[in-house]
Amino acid sequence: MGFAENLRKKIEIEEKVRRILGQWGPPGSGRRIDKDIVKELLEEGGFRHEAVRDLDLYFLAEPHPDTPPRILVLDNEMPIFDSTAEDVAMRRSPTVKEMISIRNAVKILKDTDIRVSKREESLDRLRRLLIDELDLSFTEAAITQMANDGKQSLEKDYTEGVRDSLRLFAELLDFQAAHRAFQMANFDVYGRAEEGAAGEVRFGPMVLYGIIKNELRLVEEVIGSRSPADLEWLEQVAAGKEPASLEGGKVFDWMKEQVGKRHPNGILD
Repeated sequence: MGFAENLRKKIEIEEKVRRILGQWGPPGSGRRIDKDIVKELLEEGGFRHEAVRDLDLYFLAEPHPDTPPRILVLDNEMPIFDSTAEDVAMRRSPTVKEMISIRNAVKILKDTDIRVSKREESLDRLRRLLIDELDLSFTEAAITQMANDGKQSLEKDYTEGVRDSLRLFAELLDFQAAHRAFQMANFDVYGRAEEGAAGEVRFGPMVLYGIIKNELRLVEEVIGSRSPADLEWLEQVAAGKEPASLEGGKVFDWMKEQVGKRHPNGILD
């Protein structure tokens, strides 16, 4: 796959992880992990699957070929173990015969001797394994092509193409979807966010894409979420009633230049 496709794959992985975390309640909450999404991530990684007893075991590839794969159990805790499938099965789904053994009972009650991680830490391990498999190095030509694709989509009034290009550049520039204070109906807004004093969100620079009128604008200023004047001015810029820093295809050229400054070595880390 080319760089843009690998970048889309990274974005997709991150989005799925956020969905899992958003639906996953704390221990004891009764909220369950979305196994279907986790399974999608595991299948994308091509990890070997075995059904052992009533368990779904996934064998995670390790960086060193001589290291046995660790085992992820697909259940609500998502534990990862450094042991054999037989040992994991005995601890997570023991038979009556196994439970009456004092030695086994100790292992069943306490698995910290083989458990590498669980819950959010395991999910983050899975996320990193998947992303590490992607080649996220790029050339100046690749970024130029991304900018040109965005400009062509804008010229042709191809909304989904513009939105796709903006998502790619947002990932490269560490831009986030706008905090609710900066959101506007029928606009995609991406920018750099940081926390200000007393919980205020400082946002900018940012790009504004009006999906109804196919209008793209750049706002280089950083504005605060608690300033009514700033927010009113931003709405005026979005509406074209106040000047933006840049408009149209020039916004993609600006983002291309920012990528070069932010990642001078051509690697997204």
